[in-house]
Amino acid sequence: MTMPARGPRVTAAQTPPRHASDAVPSTPEAESRVLLVPDEYPKIQSAIDAARTGDTVRIRPGIYDEHLVLKNGIKVIGENRKTVIVRAPGGHASVVFAKNCRTGLLSGVTLEHSASNAGDVRYGGVKLHNSSIGVFRCIIQRTAGSGVIVKSGGAP
Repeated sequence: MTMPARGPRVTAAQTPPRHASDAVPSTPEAESRVLLVPDEYPKIQSAIDAARTGDTVRIRPGIYDEHLVLKNGIKVIGENRKTVIVRAPGGHASVVFAKNCRTGLLSGVTLEHSASNAGDVRYGGVKLHNSSIGVFRCIIQRTAGSGVIVKSGGAP
């Protein structure tokens, strides 16, 4: 007597295509892109603004005087943390800010703050508000207060 095979049931909708021509074609919207700074975008923030979920913003060496606001599901990666420097101009509480970002990545950059509010913990390198992004291989220096600020359940 033959016993039926045990394991998860696979329905027709879950069955992989038998031929390459049966596969659902990928659309350009579904493919992730690499946006290059400054080659394609003069500013990091302009590349972030143009990015879609799954895209990567790659930053070439240079000093970038700007405040960055991250978007959900994108990666911001510097070529070398010693040669990619992002400095927030005065008036911003952080160099990098993320709000309601469930996923994302910041890597390979040096973050500096130009605010003169020494000792004020509200002024930092990275401020995460209700966000959970990865921060790897970064240097956070010359901040007026904290290096990383996490508020409302966020996690670096």
